[in-house]
Amino acid sequence: MKTCPRCSTAKPHDEFYLRNGKPSSYCKPCHKDYYRKRYADRDSGFRTAVLARQATERVRHRRAERLYGLAEGDLARLLADQRGLCAICDEPLTPPCVDHDHLTGRVRGLLCHACNRGTGLLGDDPARLRSAADYLERTP
Repeated sequence: MKTCPRCSTAKPHDEFYLRNGKPSSYCKPCHKDYYRKRYADRDSGFRTAVLARQATERVRHRRAERLYGLAEGDLARLLADQRGLCAICDEPLTPPCVDHDHLTGRVRGLLCHACNRGTGLLGDDPARLRSAADYLERTP
């Protein structure tokens, strides 16, 4: 016999799930109740996370409009024109980075984070980008 600390009831060992060959702390009904409540809380947290993500996207759109002179809806139009994919690697954009010419401020397109960082770190210089591609192709 084993006593469940949650319901304070003494029960036979077969009323407890086995964990590493030993009976778990809680009896099966208390265990089920605990996890049912735990996952219900997680689902409500999931809904909260979805709302937070939507708010973050709105902030990102407003920031892009302010920094790059995009009119309302331009970012969504760019995203639709590129089918939600990066202009360089064709991977899904989550989230999209606005690629722009640092000298003129003109928006070139939307890139994934990695491609945006890569082009920026190579100084937006096509010769350096081609040289990097050549290097990668000639080394094993």
